Amino acid sequence: MTNISNVLVAKLPGLRLHDVRHTFASTALEHETLDQIGRVLGHQNPQTTRRYAHLSDAASGAVAEKVGNAIASAIGDISKGNSIMQRFSV
Repeated sequence: MTNISNVLVAKLPGLRLHDVRHTFASTALEHETLDQIGRVLGHQNPQTTRRYAHLSDAASGAVAEKVGNAIASAIGDISKGNSIMQRFSV
């Protein structure tokens, strides 16, 4: 919580602890699960964490690219005669 302390000590006009919690949750979402973030923030309900954490445009783009690559790879496998079920079986 050192960063939060530094922000509060700086007394930035208009910045609230609530804003810092939103920033923390949104930044953490790029590295951790909602459940983990919720535990750190002391949330008992996952819906509360969902309201705090906002996926950045860069993270959204990365997710879209990852899914797109998986689909393209699956299509490539199908065109080679493999079934889509083989591609995603564990």
